[in-house]
Amino acid sequence: MTFQELLGPSLKDSAENDVPTAAALEGKVVAFYFSASWCGPCRGFTPQLVKTYNAVRAAGKEFEVVLIGSDRKEDDFLLYHKEMPWLALPFPDRERKSSLSTKFRVRGIPALVIMDQDGSVITPDGREVVGDDPEGKDFPWRPKPLSELIGTEFVTKPGTLAGEEVVRGKTLALYFSAHWCPPCRAFTPRLVQTYKDLKKRAGSDDVEFLFVSSDKDQAQFDDYFREMPWAAIPFGDVNRRRALATRLGVRGIPTLTTIDRDGVVINQTAKGAAIADAKGLEFPWWPKAVEDLSVNSQSNGFHVQEMPSLIVFMEACDDVDQKEVEEALLPIATAEAEAAKANGGQPVLIFFTVKSEASLPTQVRNVCDLKTVPDSPQMIIVNIQGNGAYHLPQGGISAPVNATTIRDFVEAYKSGALERFQLSRGKG
Repeated sequence: MTFQELLGPSLKDSAENDVPTAAALEGKVVAFYFSASWCGPCRGFTPQLVKTYNAVRAAGKEFEVVLIGSDRKEDDFLLYHKEMPWLALPFPDRERKSSLSTKFRVRGIPALVIMDQDGSVITPDGREVVGDDPEGKDFPWRPKPLSELIGTEFVTKPGTLAGEEVVRGKTLALYFSAHWCPPCRAFTPRLVQTYKDLKKRAGSDDVEFLFVSSDKDQAQFDDYFREMPWAAIPFGDVNRRRALATRLGVRGIPTLTTIDRDGVVINQTAKGAAIADAKGLEFPWWPKAVEDLSVNSQSNGFHVQEMPSLIVFMEACDDVDQKEVEEALLPIATAEAEAAKANGGQPVLIFFTVKSEASLPTQVRNVCDLKTVPDSPQMIIVNIQGNGAYHLPQGGISAPVNATTIRDFVEAYKSGALERFQLSRGKG
């Protein structure tokens, strides 16, 4: 998409003058700055970004920043924008602001998404790259190939180094984890067993896992790494570990990312798939068009908190009814995923079922005021982004769930025909 398609026909300068988007951004690398005056980390990062912006521009580089404000009041937004030498999305365009947050998977602020001249994403982690290069010497911060970031030196057990033969020609799973992290400690033994089962099968020599540590010191790393049968990035190589986490968008641990032998990401968030497939029969865990929210919070490569999600609750249904719903849902979800991929964009919706009771589906039920679990399927569309909303089928929550009603629900959502209900934050 062009910058004008993303941002609209005009932007505002810090004096609130209209500036044509196309003319202002043509031929430039552009950073979308998601920020707000009430956000403490934003207030800390903005002066740093101003210095970098001025340094890059002073060097004669074609660079612009556009503020995508998250202030609640226009007066606060205007005062905040006056501190900045760059442009801004007009405050009243809240719908576009929300769609940009969804498109670029912004889950917290400040966030800085750096775009190339053609509107393609250079990096969604601009805050990190600017922090590492405040003078802008590496502008426009195009990332190195993933294979280069993975490197050629590894640890196979504490104190033992190995070379690129560890990863050459192999499908990889990068495991971001730490000794001090309780969820990591719980997941690691399960992943170890999956790895062992995977390695027992024929043709598994072209598979390797790599531990990317967030431990606090070498002793913790060594102690934790002894539990793992795979290789690791050396603990002392802090820059490589940090670069991998930034490049792969790691926001928390444990995170598991699978990568093909050509260095292309297969599944950025494969932990849920690994849990659901304990024996690794479906490795390298390609993203699916429909996932069970009871065990996996990501579907089609996106988290339920990042994208509007169609969820079919059927935890009280028998196996026959669950299978019937899945068979109706899968072709529709697959078609939506393939259409988005063909267009080079994100899907309008991601899709989940709920086959059994679990913490996350229960939380979603509660914020959508669906606290009774019936013995028939129920479907909703929920958007946790921004202010949060959910939608019911036009026939209500008791509407039948089949291929026709699912398709009608999707089309009604796309057309904007569905009533919006506010999420009940904090209830339940």
